[in-house]
Order: sequence, then structure tokens, then C-alpha cells
Amino acid sequence: MAGIEPMSTEHSSPPHVPRSQAHVLTWRTRDILVLAALSLVFGLVIIFVSGLYGLLSMAFSHALAGAIFSSFFLIPGLATPYILRRPGAAFLGQVLIGFVQFPFDPGGWTSLTIYIMLGILYELPFLVTRYRNYHLLTLISGGIISNLLVLTIAGLAAGGFHIAPSIIIAAYVLIFVSGTIGPWLAKLLADTIVKTGVLSSYAISDHTEQI
Repeated sequence: MAGIEPMSTEHSSPPHVPRSQAHVLTWRTRDILVLAALSLVFGLVIIFVSGLYGLLSMAFSHALAGAIFSSFFLIPGLATPYILRRPGAAFLGQVLIGFVQFPFDPGGWTSLTIYIMLGILYELPFLVTRYRNYHLLTLISGGIISNLLVLTIAGLAAGGFHIAPSIIIAAYVLIFVSGTIGPWLAKLLADTIVKTGVLSSYAISDHTEQI
């Protein structure tokens, strides 16, 4: 009828969510499989890295060893959400890594609890940006904040920092630097995987130039 505009039939996007961002709210079967594969590989790698960390901690203090290796531990926590770009990817990835390590980790349930805590910390920067910002600065902010919190919590849980002030300062400086290097390595690794073409159906393949 003249003067009456036809009713739009486009209802594919949830309210208040741009069409270009609507896909991030939904997990696909393929996403779950990729998450499981990444968690398995990262979990096995961390088992090896944890062994090196144990050797280094015997030569130096646990605080310094943790600060040095924290950049490597950040890679799984930030590369997974950077690749998948789905809500909960960082948290679920850490939980799965915790279960992969569970049979080999003498810490048992305590270690699994730590991975759950790390998953929450790694998830926060993406949650704050409503899963729309995966720039390197977002990854770095998550890496630095989570590193500083983990070091502080670990020190307090151990009964306080009963070590030389110079070691404490060095640990915080290293943990800050590692919080910058780890996210950069995570992005570098993910972008390298993208170049193989195996992630061509993911949004990351269109944004590897982001900084």
C-alpha cells in the first residue's frame, strides 16, 4: 500500500550489538574443537616449561624465576582468546590447560584453582572491551595487570615478602617487562599460525595487522 514502508525482516543481530560483532556472542562446534586443540598443545608445552622453571627456581628465588618465566605462561592465556575471539575463551582455555596438566602436576587441585584464577584475569581485558578490541595494547594491559596481581598474591600467600628488598624490586621489574613481552609473543605466534591458512574462517585472519 502506498505510503506504508514494508516491515524489515532483518533480525539476525541481537539488540545493541553491531552486525559485525554479532558473531562473537556465539560459539560454534569448530570453535570448541580449536579451543580443545590449543589447550592440549599449550598444556603439554607448559609442562615442559614448568620443569625448566623448577630448575631455575632452585638456582634463584621463586620470585625471580616466576618473573622470568611469566612471559611464557602468558602466551596460552592470551593467544587463545586472540585467535578465537569468543566470550570466555581465555577462561575456558586456562581451565582446560589445568586439566591437561592435572595428572603431571604435584600441586593437584591447588594448581587447577590457580589456572581458574588466571583464566578470570586473562578474560578481564576482553570483557571490559565487550570482546571488540583485540589490539596488542589490550593484550599487554591484560598481561601486565595479571602478572602484577599474581606476583603480589603469591607473595602474600607465602606469608609476605621475606626476602631482600632488591630481589622484590627486581621481581616486579621483571614481571612488568614479562607482562609486555608475553602478550607480544602470543600475538606473534597467533599471527604466524594465521599465515598458514588454518584459521581463514576466523576474524583474526582479517586483523593480523592490528597493533
